[in-house]
Amino acid sequence: SMYQPEHFIENGIITDPAPEVNLPAPPPVELYNLKNDPLEQTNLAIQSPQRVQSMERDLLAWFEDVCADFKKTSRE
Repeated sequence: SMYQPEHFIENGIITDPAPEVNLPAPPPVELYNLKNDPLEQTNLAIQSPQRVQSMERDLLAWFEDVCADFKKTSRE
């Protein structure tokens, strides 16, 4: 398929070395109780580091699952 990475590599569109990617640093973590603070005035991330870590783990697991599903279905 012309949308797979192999197409671009085989047709000379991607060259080595790969271009350097400079991503900006991620913004600070923010966590709000939207029920009590709908205007997001009080960032609870510093007060609740364990909750932030748990949510980050859940998000990372979700991304890995989605990426695995995408890789599986894109090869079929």
